Amino acid sequence: MEFHYDYKICKKCGGKCCKSLPGAYFPDDIKKIFGSVEEAITSGSVAIDWLEADEPGYYLRPKTILTDSLYDGSWGGACIHLKENGCELSEEKRPSSCKAIKPSIGGKCSVDFPKPFKTEKEYASHLYKEMGIDLSIYRYLDR
Repeated sequence: MEFHYDYKICKKCGGKCCKSLPGAYFPDDIKKIFGSVEEAITSGSVAIDWLEADEPGYYLRPKTILTDSLYDGSWGGACIHLKENGCELSEEKRPSSCKAIKPSIGGKCSVDFPKPFKTEKEYASHLYKEMGIDLSIYRYLDR
């Protein structure tokens, strides 16, 4: 995936994408940023989200300001890392899905996912399955 860093457009937009839902961490992000899935989960800053389909798929993303739940399949909410001056995370610590957003004036940002994937949830959950990472086993932690 190609990454985009046009912060002038992002600043003008005010983080509309970040206010609607955090971007997905891909498995490579987890290893580089947290070290392991377990460390990501115990950090308290990630949520397990999922793709609702015939065969559900799970992936990690930053939590939203709306909930502190580990399992969060909500359809929106601002990313916990979005602050008044933008994202508090350095480029190295941002989810790949966030870095892949092509900013656009007017807030109609987009991401080009590899075919046949049409959404972030489809692509991210596919990557976790492909790597053999089963996030459903962490349900017991969400009480």
